Formats: sequence, C-alpha cells, structure tokens
Amino acid sequence: MYELLQRIRLFSGLDEAALLAVHKRIQPVAFDAGDILCREGELGDRMFIIDGGDVDVLLRMLTTVLPSR
Repeated sequence: MYELLQRIRLFSGLDEAALLAVHKRIQPVAFDAGDILCREGELGDRMFIIDGGDVDVLLRMLTTVLPSR
C-alpha cells in the first residue's frame, strides 16, 4: 500500500516520514458487489483509496427551474 500512496498525486508532496504516518493509518477494507460506500450529501469521515476492482459513482441530477422574465 505504501507504493500505491507514492503514486497518488494528493500525497506526492509528502516526505517519507509523513507518507509513513499516512500509511500507518490505512485500514484495508473489502466490499462486495452492490455495497454502498457512501451516499451523496452525507458528511464524510474517511477517504477511500481504490486498490482494485470497479466502483460506480452515481450523482443525483437536480433540476433548477428559473423564473421566466
């Protein structure tokens, strides 16, 4: 996982000590097909780094009705 972190642009500016600190906090988790990782609008308390498999990201489309002039 350390090598994966090195390739992620978000972490590219970190020195080795900082990158190791991030690496120590990682908790690998496996999900099954159809599992929901998070829902749009929910407050997040974690970050997902996808190391393998596929993920679908679905967004609700909001329609805004503008008043006519």
